[in-house]
Amino acid sequence: MAATRSGELAELVRVLAPDVVLVGDSGGHFPAARRPVTGADKVGKLLLGLFRQAGRYVQPLRARPALVDGSLGLQLETVHPDGRPLRQVIAFTVHGGRITGIFNQLNPEKMARVPALAETDTWPPRW
Repeated sequence: MAATRSGELAELVRVLAPDVVLVGDSGGHFPAARRPVTGADKVGKLLLGLFRQAGRYVQPLRARPALVDGSLGLQLETVHPDGRPLRQVIAFTVHGGRITGIFNQLNPEKMARVPALAETDTWPPRW
């Protein structure tokens, strides 16, 4: 989280495995990495760009740690510039102390059963 908040690519790349893979599923509702993005540099640049873009959203980004199918993850929420709620769950796989996989679920149809975040879950997270 600190590496993402720093905005520094080199800091983020240090926590990503060289062959890290990022995949997203928005069901066509929002922009997402539907095809796998591979490599620490590409994934790092994509993540930093996404968090920079979040600054244009109507409401602040809210976040909290979450278990996703028993693995480390995050739950994020904001409001898309077009007014639609944007909720997502991100799961991580870690091996050897580095992130090897990032799986981003933001398809509203698949997020329907995930409980909403509280107003106190702000970005950057306070954990």
